[in-house]
Amino acid sequence: AACFLDSIATLSLPAWGYGMRYKYGLFKQGIDQTTGQQKEYADDWLVRGNPWEIPRPQISYPISFYGKIEGDSKWVPGQQVAAVAYDT
Repeated sequence: AACFLDSIATLSLPAWGYGMRYKYGLFKQGIDQTTGQQKEYADDWLVRGNPWEIPRPQISYPISFYGKIEGDSKWVPGQQVAAVAYDT
């Protein structure tokens, strides 16, 4: 997605970009001092906040996870979270 938005900007095309805001980034990498192997750790990149974000709590959508099929093929979500809009 980043390269797609970069291409749009390079070509000076008008566009909107959407992404997902995760609590944890991809991951941090480190080397285990005992084994010398690469280790991955959660990257809590929002721990200090993000000065470029503008929260838009009035814009949110329910997002469903898991769930099951009941009756005549009706899907019932197992868990829902609120996807809240942020401008960056």
